[in-house]
Amino acid sequence: MKLIYINSDNSSVTEAQVFSLLKHYKHINEIEELTLLQGFRDVSEKDSLTKKLGNFKFNTVWFKRWHGYTFFRYLAYYTFSKALKKLKLDEETVIHVRGEIYGAIAQKFVKKNASPAKLLIDIRGVGYEEVNNYYAHNSMLRNNKARFFKESFNQIKNSQITVVSKAFKNYLVDDHGFKAFNICVHPNIASEQFTFDLDLRKQTRDKLQFSADKIVAICSSGGGSAWQKDNELITPLLNLGIQVINLSSKNVEISGVINKMVPFAEVPAYLAAADIAVLWRDDNVVNNVASPSKLSEFACMGLWLIHNGTVKIGLDYINDTNAGLIIDSSEELTADKIKIFSDTDRVYHAAVGRKTFGVEFVAASYVETYQKLLRHQQLGLVN
Repeated sequence: MKLIYINSDNSSVTEAQVFSLLKHYKHINEIEELTLLQGFRDVSEKDSLTKKLGNFKFNTVWFKRWHGYTFFRYLAYYTFSKALKKLKLDEETVIHVRGEIYGAIAQKFVKKNASPAKLLIDIRGVGYEEVNNYYAHNSMLRNNKARFFKESFNQIKNSQITVVSKAFKNYLVDDHGFKAFNICVHPNIASEQFTFDLDLRKQTRDKLQFSADKIVAICSSGGGSAWQKDNELITPLLNLGIQVINLSSKNVEISGVINKMVPFAEVPAYLAAADIAVLWRDDNVVNNVASPSKLSEFACMGLWLIHNGTVKIGLDYINDTNAGLIIDSSEELTADKIKIFSDTDRVYHAAVGRKTFGVEFVAASYVETYQKLLRHQQLGLVN
């Protein structure tokens, strides 16, 4: 098959989710030809994306991305379709497009040009609700941006969809009338580098001068999104004598915290050095149906999780594996509730995490989905 993967932006997870997945695809025999159709806003962003791609190059076609407002919908379609027309789309082609806005644009292109290519639209989050809950600009821009998401969302209701969690699938079916048989589930991945290694753990802890009995917790909010509330656990953890590492673009001004913003390639070393990871989110639909990248990485590194139960896939993972603690508030965190895995348990839980979130398993599931599209089969089972 020929795969065209469409990614419109340069988000905080582009390297972890998009490029890591595509790099793994290069090793999959069923994908004979792989093309990345990558959006960019300006030259600086294009340079940033090129740097993230590193030495591992794809057949890449670039297109100008416009701001996500309805004012720019025609320009967005024009620059996108101009790029896609450079590629040969035949009956053996699968177009995997990330996000509902460009999913709707790609759907329009396929229909307008009567293309035989098969389209899979990858919805990563509830964009309309996210904008309404967290978008900080003035109300006119917020409403316009939310409207663009809602219009795109409605336009793809009968398309072939992949989402990041079972909770998200149920939300689309129960609340928005999507058809269950058009929807499959693929959680956010953790790339191969998130594989727990005892030697890496020792080396990193020695570098950071942690004693053998020191308990270390990770708060890793990446881009520092407004719905990520890991910082609420920092003081309670410190009060229990636990060392906290804040892996974030935003420093935490609390005495005793180690603030680090490291390149993506170095993140596994800090996760290996830690014992505990925090996943603390607002309780709303934005988080309830999400599959956080950090959850996948924490699980694949065998970390013991502290979670407030707001992310359904995280809640289910902890309940199924006994790999963490579910509490409703930071006041419930006590020393007697903290559990640290032995080396043997850590290796075991890391292996379980990889079978759930590892790129090798999720990528294989995606390929199976592509093959179903080419064979005109239903993607998911009817609930």
